[in-house]
Amino acid sequence: MVILLSMESVPAVLSVLTAALLMVITGCVRSMEDAYQKINWEPVLLIAAMFGITAALDNTGGVRMISDWLAVLFSNIGAHGILAVFYLLTLILSQFIPYGAATVIMTPIALTSAVNQGIDPLPVFLCLAVAGSLALSTPRVATTNALVMTAGDYKHKDFIMIGISIQIFIGVIMVITIPWFFPF
Repeated sequence: MVILLSMESVPAVLSVLTAALLMVITGCVRSMEDAYQKINWEPVLLIAAMFGITAALDNTGGVRMISDWLAVLFSNIGAHGILAVFYLLTLILSQFIPYGAATVIMTPIALTSAVNQGIDPLPVFLCLAVAGSLALSTPRVATTNALVMTAGDYKHKDFIMIGISIQIFIGVIMVITIPWFFPF
């Protein structure tokens, strides 16, 4: 599926269906019941619910209101500043709710803000995607952090000290390098 998607010669839906069919033919998936039992439905349902919240924010004018407020607040910081602000906002949000949901909530706000500032939203979206997946300063949101917390006898302060340092480092690198590959 990844190879077909990267070549872009086959439609995405056909790539996914081909991969699913090959999984059944090769025996990776024995039955649909087995496949459904292996899926962790909690994050899937949470992200689906966040799409509803995002649509509600958009339909009620909440996205526009937040974007306008951010535009006034950060009107003189430039494109790199917008990138940094959305990195930071998404990063903070992802410490409290699952990363996919944080990214889903921030995407329409980032899109509207980028368009209002006259910059290409693609670099901001890339920043959101990475920031949303960096729940490093808390062991509660990311299950991998919770697993190593117990095994390594880590404390919350360990995650805070190391996690925030890594998040700041990655943020600086991203704000500097993303515009090189994806100009505003």
